[in-house]
Amino acid sequence: MNAFDSCKLYRFDTGRQIFETVIYQNGYVHWLSLPSIDISGRSLNGNDRDIYRSLRSVFPKLKFTSAEQVHSNKVSNANSQSEFEKKKKCDGLVTADFDKALIIRTADCIPVFIFNQQQVGLLHAGHKGIQANILEKWNLYSLDQPSYLVVGDHIKSCCFKVHRDVEMKFSNLPYANNDSIVKINDSQWCVSLVKILYNQWHRLERTPEHFFDFSNCTCCNKNLYSYRRSGESLKERTGHVIFRTRVD
Repeated sequence: MNAFDSCKLYRFDTGRQIFETVIYQNGYVHWLSLPSIDISGRSLNGNDRDIYRSLRSVFPKLKFTSAEQVHSNKVSNANSQSEFEKKKKCDGLVTADFDKALIIRTADCIPVFIFNQQQVGLLHAGHKGIQANILEKWNLYSLDQPSYLVVGDHIKSCCFKVHRDVEMKFSNLPYANNDSIVKINDSQWCVSLVKILYNQWHRLERTPEHFFDFSNCTCCNKNLYSYRRSGESLKERTGHVIFRTRVD
């Protein structure tokens, strides 16, 4: 079973920058993660609305909803007909509308793309959101439909090293285990956020074969934005988008 039916490289022009990105497709669902640079090597900031407007050269009916992203587990329904809507005090979005593009932005947290036959969802899953089980909140909106989950680029256990205070918050979770938290020394632990996310998916009695992780480590890969690698000075973010097109 595959996460996507096809993928294609597209070129988009914002009027100020030209960039290329791969768009994945499963049926009538499409999703993408923006690159960190344009074709000239200049930074591409996922906060720039013109970047998203440029997607209309291929998908002309798109309207956009983003999450405020406050490191919570709140998920909101996106149903506004405005060009751009920003949902306050949430880190997850769902919609059953066609041509409603959901947006979140990351620089180490996990972008979580989720979809089924009736809706799409997009989660900003940082370590606080995963501790609070944002995936379980999404599940309340899922309409009990068989769903697919795709993990995007994020900081992996090789680089996500935490001290005792954070380790204790994870180790006390019912869906954490020894495989997801590894001790380095008496003061540091490596945490695999994606393994904890997978355990949460499993505890929701979701199909394991519908959980896909092709991600790279944002901290290791210098072509990706990383808050931790930058020394906490980063202002740019990677934009992630998911939407459904109407069946003709």
